[in-house]
Amino acid sequence: MTENFPKNEKLKQSSLIEKLFQEGKSVYHYPIKLIYLEADLSNSIKIKVGVGVSKRNFKRAVDRNLIKRRMREAYRKNKPNEITKSFNCMIIYTSKKMEQYDLIENKIIRENDIKVTVAGGGFKGQPVLKTEFSWWQI
Repeated sequence: MTENFPKNEKLKQSSLIEKLFQEGKSVYHYPIKLIYLEADLSNSIKIKVGVGVSKRNFKRAVDRNLIKRRMREAYRKNKPNEITKSFNCMIIYTSKKMEQYDLIENKIIRENDIKVTVAGGGFKGQPVLKTEFSWWQI
C-alpha cells in the first residue's frame, strides 16, 4: 500500500462536488461524515476524496486548515488499496471543537470499519441502512 495522496486523487472539480452533495449517500460517525457516490473514473484512479470543515463551526481559517490537514493525513495513512469500483467521496468534519490528530485518525479508521460492516449487514449487532459502499472491500 502506498502512503501518498497525489493530486489526481483529490476531488476538486466543482461539478463533481455538486453532484456528490445532491445525489450522494452518507455515513456518519461523530465527528466525521462521509458522503460518497459511485463514479466513472479512469482505471488508474479508483477513488477521489475531498475534505471539508464548516466555516460556521470554525471562524478562523487557520483552524479549518489545521483540521483539514489532519483529516488528509489520516486518510493518506489509512487509505484503501484494493478497490474494484470507482467513487467520489467527501470527508466532512462536523464537530464544533478542535480534536487531536489521534482522535481524528481513529474516527476515520472506525468509519472505514463501519462501512465494511455496513456492507456485511450491521455494526455491533445493530441493523443499519443497506448500502453497497464498502471502503476496504469493494
